Amino acid sequence: MSEITPPLETEAFRRVQASAGAGETAGSGQTGKSEKLAPWHPVPVRLVDTVMPRLRDTELRVMLVVLRQTWGWKMDRTNVDKPEVVMQACTSKQATHKQPTKRRDWLSHRQLCRRTGRGSDAVSAAVASLTASGLIIVEDAGGKPLTTPDERRRCLGRLYFRPGAMWLE
Repeated sequence: MSEITPPLETEAFRRVQASAGAGETAGSGQTGKSEKLAPWHPVPVRLVDTVMPRLRDTELRVMLVVLRQTWGWKMDRTNVDKPEVVMQACTSKQATHKQPTKRRDWLSHRQLCRRTGRGSDAVSAAVASLTASGLIIVEDAGGKPLTTPDERRRCLGRLYFRPGAMWLE
């Protein structure tokens, strides 16, 4: 029988670990060594259970970037007076407290392409599909929803992305 490599010792994991920098991800997986996990954030169960099977690859990547940049964004409590920062309930077995997160975040088209690893046309199509289905909302600086690709192209300012209302149900 061939020996099964533990997940923390695969070549792909070592590449990710090396690119993330020392001390940011899990250790070598060897017993006796302390392991430090990278920062992480929870993903809505609904995304994994019901929405993900219906999404295309780039749509899922854009959705994950929007979630990461809003609900997955954490900051210290000294800077929570910005309008895009809201206090979101954070519950766990250890504690129940309010954690500052962003209600929305400015993301350029170039940032989305870079963060998803996808091309411009694919990202544009994914944003159009996600906004049409209500999974994400794209707004101008004033908070006006930009529901069509044409409205987003005509917007001269920054585009702000946030998770759609369905995630709050």
